[in-house]
Amino acid sequence: MTLEERFRADLLRTYVDAAKRGYHATYFMQMLETYGGVEMAKRLLDDDQVQSGLYRLAELGLLRLSVENLVLNPVYDELFLSSVKNAARKRLEDLGFEPGGWD
Repeated sequence: MTLEERFRADLLRTYVDAAKRGYHATYFMQMLETYGGVEMAKRLLDDDQVQSGLYRLAELGLLRLSVENLVLNPVYDELFLSSVKNAARKRLEDLGFEPGGWD
């Protein structure tokens, strides 16, 4: 399995975990199917507007399941430019979340 495939699999796992807790991120799945994992993450984090799904995850106490948090997993460092990782970190910090909790 390539690193990109592993990232996509981890994104799917976060979707399943969130769905088990009552949050079904349909836009997330549409983007994942359309763009794949890495490109989806880049598009989400390149957008100045934060998606409502991140706020919903925050409300549910599930920010560890966010794309932003997964992008910051050191395992995936080589997949993303520092600008993408910085955007992810800022969004999480703005919500009072310390990145981590990767299995």
